[in-house]
Amino acid sequence: MGKHWHGLEYFFDLHQRENPKEIVYLMKVYEHELVSFRAKKAEEKRKADERRAKSGGKNLAHNIQG
Repeated sequence: MGKHWHGLEYFFDLHQRENPKEIVYLMKVYEHELVSFRAKKAEEKRKADERRAKSGGKNLAHNIQG
């Protein structure tokens, strides 16, 4: 996704982190989860738009009060 990871070493040194590999691993896990979540939401939106287009763009939900 165009992330620039080359500046991390500076921040690890600045904050005196002793386990940068573990931190980078956790950052990568978080990034993967975020990308997966966004892809899932985009797919849901695409399917909803597709269903809406097939129905002629009409909202089929009606608010009927009796």
